Amino acid sequence: NGATSPLSITHGQSVAVSATVTGSGGTPTGSVALVDSLSPANQPNSEGIQDFTLASGVASGTTTELPGGSYHVTAHYGGSTTYAQSDSNAIAVTVAPETSTTTLQVKGYYDPSTGKPASTPYYGYIFLLDAQPYGNSASAAKPDGAATGNITFNTGSTALGSAAIASSGIAELQTSLLPAGTSLLTASFPGDASFGASNSAAVSFTVSQAATALTMITPSTTVGGGSPVTFTVSITADSAGAAPTGTVTFQNGSTVLATIPVSGVSARSEE
Repeated sequence: NGATSPLSITHGQSVAVSATVTGSGGTPTGSVALVDSLSPANQPNSEGIQDFTLASGVASGTTTELPGGSYHVTAHYGGSTTYAQSDSNAIAVTVAPETSTTTLQVKGYYDPSTGKPASTPYYGYIFLLDAQPYGNSASAAKPDGAATGNITFNTGSTALGSAAIASSGIAELQTSLLPAGTSLLTASFPGDASFGASNSAAVSFTVSQAATALTMITPSTTVGGGSPVTFTVSITADSAGAAPTGTVTFQNGSTVLATIPVSGVSARSEE
Protein backbone atom coordinates (compact mmCIF):
# COMPACT_ATOMS: atom_id res chain seq x y z
CA ASN A 1 0.00 0.00 0.00
CA GLY A 2 2.79 2.38 -0.88
CA ALA A 3 4.84 1.83 2.27
CA THR A 4 7.07 -0.69 4.01
CA SER A 5 5.60 -0.07 7.48
CA PRO A 6 3.49 -2.80 9.16
CA LEU A 7 0.04 -3.28 7.65
CA SER A 8 -3.20 -4.21 9.45
CA ILE A 9 -6.26 -5.12 7.37
CA THR A 10 -9.31 -7.39 7.32
CA HIS A 11 -9.22 -10.48 5.13
CA GLY A 12 -10.47 -9.81 1.62
CA GLN A 13 -9.40 -6.18 1.63
CA SER A 14 -7.59 -5.04 -1.53
CA VAL A 15 -3.92 -4.14 -1.05
CA ALA A 16 -1.66 -2.42 -3.58
CA VAL A 17 1.62 -4.24 -4.23
CA SER A 18 4.79 -2.99 -5.91
CA ALA A 19 8.22 -4.64 -6.20
CA THR A 20 11.31 -3.52 -8.09
CA VAL A 21 13.99 -5.93 -9.35
CA THR A 22 17.40 -4.55 -10.40
CA GLY A 23 20.43 -6.24 -11.89
CA SER A 24 23.80 -5.10 -13.21
CA GLY A 25 24.06 -4.64 -16.95
CA GLY A 26 20.34 -4.63 -17.78
CA THR A 27 16.76 -4.93 -16.63
CA PRO A 28 15.52 -8.25 -15.23
CA THR A 29 12.41 -9.80 -16.79
CA GLY A 30 9.95 -12.47 -15.69
CA SER A 31 7.67 -12.35 -12.69
CA VAL A 32 7.69 -11.73 -8.96
CA ALA A 33 5.78 -13.87 -6.44
CA LEU A 34 4.23 -12.42 -3.33
CA VAL A 35 5.11 -14.89 -0.54
CA ASP A 36 4.16 -15.09 3.14
CA SER A 37 6.12 -16.58 6.04
CA LEU A 38 3.31 -18.85 7.26
CA SER A 39 3.93 -22.58 7.41
CA PRO A 40 1.62 -24.53 5.08
CA ALA A 41 1.80 -27.42 7.54
CA ASN A 42 0.18 -25.24 10.22
CA GLN A 43 -1.98 -23.13 7.93
CA PRO A 44 -2.86 -24.79 4.60
CA ASN A 45 -3.33 -22.77 1.42
CA SER A 46 -0.69 -20.24 2.46
CA GLU A 47 2.85 -19.31 1.33
CA GLY A 48 2.44 -18.53 -2.39
CA ILE A 49 -0.06 -15.66 -2.61
CA GLN A 50 0.01 -14.17 -6.12
CA ASP A 51 2.34 -13.58 -9.09
CA PHE A 52 3.02 -10.22 -10.75
CA THR A 53 4.71 -9.73 -14.14
CA LEU A 54 7.73 -7.47 -14.38
CA ALA A 55 7.56 -4.51 -16.74
CA SER A 56 10.74 -2.42 -16.98
CA GLY A 57 11.90 -4.08 -13.77
CA VAL A 58 8.76 -3.23 -11.80
CA ALA A 59 5.95 -5.61 -10.82
CA SER A 60 2.80 -3.96 -9.49
CA GLY A 61 -0.88 -4.62 -8.97
CA THR A 62 -3.37 -5.38 -6.22
CA THR A 63 -4.26 -8.48 -4.23
CA THR A 64 -7.11 -9.60 -2.00
CA GLU A 65 -5.41 -12.92 -1.27
CA LEU A 66 -3.48 -12.13 1.94
CA PRO A 67 -4.40 -14.97 4.34
CA GLY A 68 -5.50 -14.34 7.90
CA GLY A 69 -2.97 -14.14 10.73
CA SER A 70 0.16 -12.20 11.68
CA TYR A 71 3.24 -12.83 9.56
CA HIS A 72 5.69 -11.24 7.10
CA VAL A 73 5.33 -10.83 3.33
CA THR A 74 8.20 -10.71 0.86
CA ALA A 75 8.57 -10.49 -2.92
CA HIS A 76 10.47 -13.39 -4.50
CA TYR A 77 12.10 -13.10 -7.91
CA GLY A 78 12.67 -16.55 -9.40
CA GLY A 79 15.49 -15.46 -11.66
CA SER A 80 16.08 -15.91 -15.40
CA THR A 81 18.80 -17.16 -17.74
CA THR A 82 20.64 -13.90 -17.08
CA TYR A 83 19.79 -12.93 -13.51
CA ALA A 84 19.86 -14.96 -10.30
CA GLN A 85 16.90 -15.18 -7.97
CA SER A 86 16.49 -12.75 -5.05
CA ASP A 87 14.13 -11.84 -2.23
CA SER A 88 12.95 -8.45 -1.03
CA ASN A 89 12.76 -6.94 2.42
CA ALA A 90 9.96 -8.33 4.62
CA ILE A 91 6.85 -6.34 5.55
CA ALA A 92 4.85 -7.29 8.65
CA VAL A 93 1.11 -7.74 8.13
CA THR A 94 -1.79 -8.58 10.41
CA VAL A 95 -4.93 -9.82 8.69
CA ALA A 96 -8.09 -10.18 10.79
CA PRO A 97 -10.75 -12.71 9.75
CA GLU A 98 -13.72 -11.48 7.74
CA THR A 99 -17.31 -12.59 8.15
CA SER A 100 -18.27 -15.67 6.16
CA THR A 101 -21.20 -17.48 4.59
CA THR A 102 -21.47 -21.27 4.35
CA THR A 103 -23.46 -22.94 1.57
CA LEU A 104 -24.78 -26.51 1.66
CA GLN A 105 -25.85 -28.76 -1.23
CA VAL A 106 -26.90 -32.39 -1.66
CA LYS A 107 -24.64 -33.21 -4.59
CA GLY A 108 -26.03 -36.66 -5.33
CA TYR A 109 -27.24 -40.01 -4.06
CA TYR A 110 -26.12 -43.45 -5.14
CA ASP A 111 -27.43 -47.02 -5.02
CA PRO A 112 -25.09 -48.86 -2.61
CA SER A 113 -25.42 -52.14 -4.54
CA THR A 114 -24.21 -50.66 -7.84
CA GLY A 115 -22.47 -47.40 -6.91
CA LYS A 116 -24.41 -45.67 -9.69
CA PRO A 117 -26.44 -42.43 -9.36
CA ALA A 118 -30.06 -43.01 -8.36
CA SER A 119 -33.19 -41.18 -9.47
CA THR A 120 -34.88 -41.50 -6.05
CA PRO A 121 -33.19 -40.89 -2.68
CA TYR A 122 -34.05 -44.05 -0.73
CA TYR A 123 -33.15 -44.68 2.90
CA GLY A 124 -29.73 -46.29 3.22
CA TYR A 125 -28.47 -44.97 -0.09
CA ILE A 126 -25.11 -43.18 -0.20
CA PHE A 127 -25.55 -39.39 -0.06
CA LEU A 128 -22.91 -36.76 -0.88
CA LEU A 129 -23.23 -33.48 1.01
CA ASP A 130 -21.05 -30.52 -0.03
CA ALA A 131 -20.42 -27.42 2.11
CA GLN A 132 -18.39 -24.35 1.17
CA PRO A 133 -17.49 -21.47 3.51
CA TYR A 134 -16.41 -18.25 1.78
CA GLY A 135 -15.71 -14.67 2.75
CA ASN A 136 -18.45 -12.10 2.36
CA SER A 137 -16.06 -9.78 0.53
CA ALA A 138 -16.26 -12.19 -2.42
CA SER A 139 -18.56 -14.97 -3.61
CA ALA A 140 -18.78 -18.76 -3.58
CA ALA A 141 -17.94 -18.82 -7.30
CA LYS A 142 -14.88 -16.55 -6.89
CA PRO A 143 -13.76 -16.73 -3.24
CA ASP A 144 -10.79 -14.86 -1.80
CA GLY A 145 -8.84 -17.95 -0.80
CA ALA A 146 -10.06 -21.26 0.58
CA ALA A 147 -11.19 -21.83 4.14
CA THR A 148 -9.46 -24.51 6.23
CA GLY A 149 -10.50 -26.90 8.99
CA ASN A 150 -13.54 -29.15 9.24
CA ILE A 151 -17.26 -28.82 8.55
CA THR A 152 -19.87 -30.51 10.77
CA PHE A 153 -22.99 -31.76 8.99
CA ASN A 154 -26.30 -32.16 10.82
CA THR A 155 -29.85 -33.33 10.27
CA GLY A 156 -31.94 -31.35 12.73
CA SER A 157 -30.05 -31.59 16.04
CA THR A 158 -28.37 -34.88 15.11
CA ALA A 159 -24.79 -34.82 13.81
CA LEU A 160 -24.25 -36.83 10.64
CA GLY A 161 -20.47 -36.45 10.68
CA SER A 162 -17.68 -34.07 9.75
CA ALA A 163 -15.38 -33.65 6.77
CA ALA A 164 -12.16 -31.72 6.15
CA ILE A 165 -12.22 -28.74 3.81
CA ALA A 166 -10.19 -29.55 0.69
CA SER A 167 -7.86 -27.11 -1.08
CA SER A 168 -10.83 -26.25 -3.33
CA GLY A 169 -12.56 -24.78 -0.26
CA ILE A 170 -15.28 -27.46 -0.26
CA ALA A 171 -15.89 -30.17 2.36
CA GLU A 172 -17.74 -33.29 1.19
CA LEU A 173 -19.39 -35.81 3.51
CA GLN A 174 -20.37 -39.26 2.27
CA THR A 175 -23.10 -40.73 4.46
CA SER A 176 -25.88 -43.30 4.45
CA LEU A 177 -27.36 -42.01 7.73
CA LEU A 178 -30.07 -39.70 6.40
CA PRO A 179 -33.35 -40.88 7.97
CA ALA A 180 -36.46 -41.63 5.94
CA GLY A 181 -38.80 -38.67 5.75
CA THR A 182 -38.08 -34.95 5.43
CA SER A 183 -34.97 -33.62 7.17
CA LEU A 184 -33.55 -30.14 7.63
CA LEU A 185 -29.85 -30.41 6.79
CA THR A 186 -27.29 -27.84 7.97
CA ALA A 187 -23.51 -27.37 7.84
CA SER A 188 -21.48 -25.64 10.54
CA PHE A 189 -18.10 -23.95 9.95
CA PRO A 190 -16.21 -23.04 13.17
CA GLY A 191 -14.04 -20.39 11.49
CA ASP A 192 -10.30 -20.11 10.88
CA ALA A 193 -7.63 -17.41 10.70
CA SER A 194 -9.15 -15.90 7.52
CA PHE A 195 -12.89 -16.49 7.87
CA GLY A 196 -15.29 -16.12 10.79
CA ALA A 197 -17.64 -18.89 11.86
CA SER A 198 -20.93 -19.40 10.02
CA ASN A 199 -23.80 -21.87 9.71
CA SER A 200 -25.52 -22.69 6.46
CA ALA A 201 -29.20 -22.13 5.80
CA ALA A 202 -31.28 -25.26 6.40
CA VAL A 203 -31.82 -27.42 3.33
CA SER A 204 -35.05 -29.42 3.31
CA PHE A 205 -34.48 -32.89 1.88
CA THR A 206 -36.85 -35.87 1.67
CA VAL A 207 -35.70 -39.49 1.75
CA SER A 208 -38.05 -42.29 0.70
CA GLN A 209 -38.36 -45.55 2.65
CA ALA A 210 -36.16 -48.35 1.36
CA ALA A 211 -38.02 -51.08 -0.50
CA THR A 212 -37.92 -54.55 1.07
CA ALA A 213 -38.46 -58.08 -0.18
CA LEU A 214 -39.71 -61.00 1.94
CA THR A 215 -38.89 -64.64 1.31
CA MET A 216 -40.41 -67.40 3.48
CA ILE A 217 -38.54 -70.67 3.92
CA THR A 218 -40.12 -73.91 5.27
CA PRO A 219 -38.36 -77.23 5.99
CA SER A 220 -40.72 -79.11 3.62
CA THR A 221 -43.97 -78.66 1.72
CA THR A 222 -45.82 -81.34 3.72
CA VAL A 223 -45.86 -82.16 7.43
CA GLY A 224 -47.83 -84.48 9.64
CA GLY A 225 -50.87 -83.20 11.42
CA GLY A 226 -50.03 -81.76 14.83
CA SER A 227 -46.30 -81.66 14.09
CA PRO A 228 -44.41 -78.41 14.83
CA VAL A 229 -43.27 -76.41 11.81
CA THR A 230 -40.57 -73.73 11.77
CA PHE A 231 -41.06 -70.91 9.30
CA THR A 232 -38.18 -68.54 8.52
CA VAL A 233 -38.66 -65.21 6.77
CA SER A 234 -35.76 -63.44 5.11
CA ILE A 235 -36.12 -59.65 4.74
CA THR A 236 -33.74 -58.05 2.26
CA ALA A 237 -33.34 -54.36 1.50
CA ASP A 238 -31.06 -52.56 -0.93
CA SER A 239 -29.83 -50.24 1.79
CA ALA A 240 -26.61 -49.43 3.65
CA GLY A 241 -28.62 -48.05 6.57
CA ALA A 242 -29.82 -49.65 9.77
CA ALA A 243 -31.47 -53.07 9.72
CA PRO A 244 -35.27 -53.28 9.42
CA THR A 245 -37.18 -53.37 12.73
CA GLY A 246 -40.72 -54.17 13.80
CA THR A 247 -42.59 -57.45 13.39
CA VAL A 248 -43.53 -60.07 10.79
CA THR A 249 -47.00 -61.61 10.92
CA PHE A 250 -47.58 -65.22 9.74
CA GLN A 251 -51.04 -66.05 8.41
CA ASN A 252 -52.93 -69.07 7.11
CA GLY A 253 -55.31 -67.32 4.78
CA SER A 254 -56.92 -64.69 6.96
CA THR A 255 -56.03 -66.49 10.19
CA VAL A 256 -53.10 -65.02 12.10
CA LEU A 257 -50.72 -67.75 13.25
CA ALA A 258 -48.05 -65.64 14.97
CA THR A 259 -46.44 -62.20 15.09
CA ILE A 260 -42.68 -62.34 15.54
CA PRO A 261 -40.18 -59.48 16.19
CA VAL A 262 -37.58 -58.84 13.50
CA SER A 263 -33.90 -59.04 14.40
CA GLY A 264 -30.84 -58.75 12.20
CA VAL A 265 -27.86 -56.72 11.10
CA SER A 266 -27.44 -53.68 8.89
CA ALA A 267 -25.91 -53.01 5.48
CA ARG A 268 -28.19 -54.72 2.93
CA SER A 269 -28.77 -57.44 5.50
CA GLU A 270 -31.00 -60.45 5.86
CA GLU A 271 -33.12 -60.85 8.99
